[in-house]
Amino acid sequence: MLQGSAGDNLLLAMVIALPVVLAAVAYVLFARLRVQRRGRRWLWLPVGNGIVVLLLLSLLLLAGEVYYRYVYDTTDSFALTRVTQRWNERYYHTNAAGVRD
Repeated sequence: MLQGSAGDNLLLAMVIALPVVLAAVAYVLFARLRVQRRGRRWLWLPVGNGIVVLLLLSLLLLAGEVYYRYVYDTTDSFALTRVTQRWNERYYHTNAAGVRD
């Protein structure tokens, strides 16, 4: 398992790629269904609807990831989360005497 920022960046890349891949799959599926005039076209409708639902959920996941990665800024009482670690890096600085500035 990747540790630190390399793993975080890989996760963000995968979360960004997921809606792109699902949109491409939906586009290809619906383009083929548009060309197909007869047959079992109605059988592919639930598959297409499932892909669209997954696409919307992946966009929601992407929005949440971007929000908690770049916008959300707070601490918790035990300093266990990455958000708190980032908050400490941003706001907790020591001066020349070694105490909090």
